[in-house]
Amino acid sequence: MQPGLRLLFESRKWSPNSIAPILKNWAGNRLEIERKENLWIFTVDSNHPEDSNIKQVTKVQVRYSPIDESTGITTLLVEIALLNDAEEETSLSLSNVPPFQRLLPQKFILDIVSMGGWTRNGIDLLSTSNSVEFDDVEEWWEDICNEADLLPQIIVGSSLAGNLPVSDPNSIATILSGFAKVHHASSLATMEKMNEIMGQVKAPRGSIRLIHSNPKTNKKQPIYIGERLNQAIYKIGEDGVLHRPFQVDMFLRLAKSSLKEKIPEIWSDESKHLIPLDINELIRQKKNEEIQRIRALESLETQYHELINSYEILDDAYNSLSIEKEALIDELREWQEEATDLTSQVDALVEETEILNDQIDSYKDIQKKHKSRIKDLKAKIHEEGKIVSDLKPLLSKLAEEEGYNSAKELFDGLEERLFGELEEEEELPEFETVEGVLISIRDSMGDKFLIAPSAIKTAKNSTFKFPARVQEAFDMMANSFDEVKNKSKSGQTIDYSKILRKNATTVFEVANRESKSTMKKHRKSRKFVVDGQEYIMEPHIKIGKNMANDRCLRIHFIFDKKKERFLIGHCGNHLPTSQD
Repeated sequence: MQPGLRLLFESRKWSPNSIAPILKNWAGNRLEIERKENLWIFTVDSNHPEDSNIKQVTKVQVRYSPIDESTGITTLLVEIALLNDAEEETSLSLSNVPPFQRLLPQKFILDIVSMGGWTRNGIDLLSTSNSVEFDDVEEWWEDICNEADLLPQIIVGSSLAGNLPVSDPNSIATILSGFAKVHHASSLATMEKMNEIMGQVKAPRGSIRLIHSNPKTNKKQPIYIGERLNQAIYKIGEDGVLHRPFQVDMFLRLAKSSLKEKIPEIWSDESKHLIPLDINELIRQKKNEEIQRIRALESLETQYHELINSYEILDDAYNSLSIEKEALIDELREWQEEATDLTSQVDALVEETEILNDQIDSYKDIQKKHKSRIKDLKAKIHEEGKIVSDLKPLLSKLAEEEGYNSAKELFDGLEERLFGELEEEEELPEFETVEGVLISIRDSMGDKFLIAPSAIKTAKNSTFKFPARVQEAFDMMANSFDEVKNKSKSGQTIDYSKILRKNATTVFEVANRESKSTMKKHRKSRKFVVDGQEYIMEPHIKIGKNMANDRCLRIHFIFDKKKERFLIGHCGNHLPTSQD
């Protein structure tokens, strides 16, 4: 019998009676049930869909351990193995054992996990992918590091072409339910932040990372990328090469590793495992059975005994050679898997290097353009300086007539009246900086947003590391524009938090107002001039929980009924509060 997989689940929510309907629905009339006090044993033998000579033997043992009169723990042990029809009638021979690669995932495991309330090694099990939000990345990574030694983790990277995951994460979670947790980013900005904190074990664009141990202490974690993500290649010694979907490759990898987990002693007393701990134990069992058969034949003629003894010697020799061959093949497979993982990591690094080189070339082009622009501006300043010199006598005379003490006072007065607090704005590339995002919004969505000079200024001074997240926030506001506009026209109270969050593609925290204590102490810092008019802007979008300026950003805004646009007064560091 070929060991397949072994899973041990626990629940304080479900009783053994809850498991029976799921297994009956899955196995039908093939299901055999045995009851021993607090132990239920469910057994199913089923033919392999691709080979009628192979049976897949499934054994599910459910134990209930009472804690008190009303509560207890249900422990579920799932074991699956492959068996040839003729194996029971022959002595042990590895040639009669179906290949491990023929093992198939079973839907009843998904059905059990989908009930909720099950754990493996103390870790909650999920039947769907976990969507990671931007503000939760740090906490999520700590959980990954703490759980990886107990339950494998899978991170699905974004596609090469866009923001979507490289493969459907929920489909992966369905196949690997009970074996691993699957995670994906809620947005492109979130994926960028996840890769930054993951460091060497990140999941670059077009890849899926499998983490089977604590990544803080083990940087060698398998990655699926390129051709391996399409069709995983698995070498099987002299038999050649198998091509299989990466989901199946992950399943077989995790199934094999599940056999290494220790089973508590509580199971050894009352139940006999379907799957032996190792091939040596299987050999011992087969030899004991052979001895019993020999003893039953002691009454036969001496010649028959001599033939049997000769057969046993040859069989033992054959078995010894077969076992040694299998051990060498297993060792070769492990080395090949490790080599494949390392090759994939090198490919990922090469691809990332190419992306960085492209970015450097782009930055050089931008720098060249800026140098040319600076040169032109210097020439223009020199030219206009001559004009200013000619204007000075005229400005002094005009200042005297207008009642100003100097030409500078006249200029400052005119600037205040015409432009308010308008400051010089330098266009920067979109998504490279927070300022670049804000300028892009101003230029492309002027029908929805009015950007105050103060917002441009605070964006320019911001060191926030994820400008794409700022773009996602403005996309959320743009998606909410029509609803906010209609409510404003009808005189209804606008619940910014409810409306904006409803129209967001990823999770954001939105505040409708500041606390009374903050407004009492820092009301002035919430005053902004937009289009020559002063506004108090309490509503704001919160980005980042970490208060460090490179990881935290706030957008203060309000919707103006007359102008029929969002007014943006601040887009930068966290403003002071009463708690500061």
